Amino acid sequence: MNDASSAVRFQVDTLAWTQADGNDRYAKTDRLIVAPPIAEIEPGGIQIFRVMLRQPSEPREQAFRLIFEDITHVEAQPGIVTLRFNHNLPVFFNGSAKPKGLARLGPCVPHAAGCVRIDNGGGRYVVIESLTVEGKGWRKNLKASMRLLGGAWRQWTFKPPAAARGPITVKASTSSGQLSMELPPLAK
Repeated sequence: MNDASSAVRFQVDTLAWTQADGNDRYAKTDRLIVAPPIAEIEPGGIQIFRVMLRQPSEPREQAFRLIFEDITHVEAQPGIVTLRFNHNLPVFFNGSAKPKGLARLGPCVPHAAGCVRIDNGGGRYVVIESLTVEGKGWRKNLKASMRLLGGAWRQWTFKPPAAARGPITVKASTSSGQLSMELPPLAK
């Protein structure tokens, strides 16, 4: 809905979204059809965008990003700042096998002190809600709020306190359940 006092104009772009080597990757794609690809929304108006997959779905879930770019023409006026907002939205098409997300917690590969990894062995994304590491007398929340796509992995590094000794407990809250493990004790 356009709550502004003037019309806004959006152009839609589509990106294929994958995760490789622990990082998000984006590439232009024509596998999605978005109608309309450009729309002008009058004040108080609503626009529905229809999104379809051009080819039949694969067994594994497919991930995309829809980018709604504000292309409204605005005349520059002295002393007035005009802001334009782009919207970057995730889109998922479930595969034919209706796969599940399957998060597994483990040490980094290759093993490194102060590093933890989550692998998604399933065919559907998993939401990582929180990730904490703790030892005797200390605890750290790692910034881990994200979606982990099917078949992908992500790892986080942390620095334990200098005086920390003993095992480190790792806990993760995900959309596929609670995960917990112990990393090997820190050297003395």
